[in-house]
Amino acid sequence: MAVSFIRRAVLAAYAYGGLLASIPVMLFVGADPDGRLLIAASCAGLIATGMSAAVLPRIAIGFSGLIIAGSFFGLAATGDRFYISALSSSKTVPN
Repeated sequence: MAVSFIRRAVLAAYAYGGLLASIPVMLFVGADPDGRLLIAASCAGLIATGMSAAVLPRIAIGFSGLIIAGSFFGLAATGDRFYISALSSSKTVPN
């Protein structure tokens, strides 16, 4: 493959990943529990979609990495102790 094609593909992956990473950041805080489940499931599907591009690791990591980071920011922005403890360790602290 041509180097210019790979550069454009990586740039597009970053652009699309950044746009899709804004979904959990903007919507997760104001959503009810059912909406949060829908947003989390959608983000998991988007991350899996990015991993399907694993033949070009820079594209897969660029796309999925931004969505993962957006998901973490969305969870942390809630301020809910459950989500923050889930981010900081594998064990959750009951309320």
